[in-house]
Amino acid sequence: MKKNGFTLTELLAVIVIIALLMVLIVPAAMKMSKKVKKKAFDTKIDLIKSAAKSFGENYMTFVMKGDDMIVTSRTGYKCVIPTNDTDDVTYGASVTGETAYPCVKIMVKDLAENEEINYDVENGCDGYNSCDEDLYGKQVQDLDNNYIINQCNVYLYYKNKRVYSYFDKKNCKDKKETPIEGHEYAPLKKN
Repeated sequence: MKKNGFTLTELLAVIVIIALLMVLIVPAAMKMSKKVKKKAFDTKIDLIKSAAKSFGENYMTFVMKGDDMIVTSRTGYKCVIPTNDTDDVTYGASVTGETAYPCVKIMVKDLAENEEINYDVENGCDGYNSCDEDLYGKQVQDLDNNYIINQCNVYLYYKNKRVYSYFDKKNCKDKKETPIEGHEYAPLKKN
């Protein structure tokens, strides 16, 4: 007589094989996902720096003098750009020294508003009763964690007759739950 189905031993063997595959595959997939998200964020930062440089070249007269484009009383600013992502930028009207360059500080949202980069989210306030459109409506996001990087600082500085850009990654990656200039901040949470 022919038997129908599988024996208990055969089913257990299949379950053990599937469990072993899951133990091996899931951690590797999660690790790969984390690497992909980090690479996506690094690529976004490179795009932001490139867009900022282009923006700075369009407004070179401001950058050459260290004059803010929005706050007209902020003139003659200089900055010392760190050589790595673990140090702070020194920025201000009283900054002096051999490595202090005329400098303008902008935010990521300034680049998006001037269409140098695109927003990742256009209607971030949809579905919320009270929402600050300026902070949450249009968002540039850190793809690693969906935090908003609109207020992260980008420095445009003039050196050797050229405009350069520096994304303040150190302070930007210092996550805040509410919007604070220079830092990425948490998106609104649904109630």
